[in-house]
Amino acid sequence: MRKIFSDRAALEIEVGQPDEALRSLQYAGPSYQNALNRGLILVGREGYESALEQYKLAQTLRPTAAAPVYGMAVVAARQKDEATMGQLLKQAVALDRNYAQRAVEDLEFQDYAQGKVFREALR
Repeated sequence: MRKIFSDRAALEIEVGQPDEALRSLQYAGPSYQNALNRGLILVGREGYESALEQYKLAQTLRPTAAAPVYGMAVVAARQKDEATMGQLLKQAVALDRNYAQRAVEDLEFQDYAQGKVFREALR
């Protein structure tokens, strides 16, 4: 049943139903993907501290995954913390080089894209 609720939550996020997704995630149980999905919803609601908790949980469950670190970088960008954003982006890119291109195209980082911290993080 947990897998069904997890899949349902992912679909609800995709179709723009975050409230329903959070309800489904309550029944889905703890997992890497569920933590990422909760983090994504919480960022959208400006619940940055709670989103960070979810991304840290996901990172604990998969220490070599880039996605949770990238999510934390998005939170830092939203909070206008350029130094932390740069450090986290650098970590995400070190874990998975594909995140460099993703960051370049991500509107979350548009205010930082021309800056030194951002460019250095993607090297």
